Amino acid sequence: MKNKVLFSLLGIIIIVLSSTYLYNHSSPEKAIMSHLKSANFNYYIVKDDYFDTSYGQRYYVKEKDGNFHNNFPHILYLKFTVFGWQIVSGGNAP
Repeated sequence: MKNKVLFSLLGIIIIVLSSTYLYNHSSPEKAIMSHLKSANFNYYIVKDDYFDTSYGQRYYVKEKDGNFHNNFPHILYLKFTVFGWQIVSGGNAP
């Protein structure tokens, strides 16, 4: 009886954590916001027309105040996998 309760509780925890992860990566914007959750500035996400076959879709992160924060990536490449949208690569550019 004790094992059934323990495994049921463990199963519920795994389901909650995996559904939270999939929700946070259900769109490119949510994946980027999840990646930049510690950003202390307001930004907006711009989808570029460029698609790289090895890296994926390119997105830009632009600050609303116009200041450049070099401790956060500004160019991100995202791909859709079975786990949702994943950031494949990123970097800074003025």
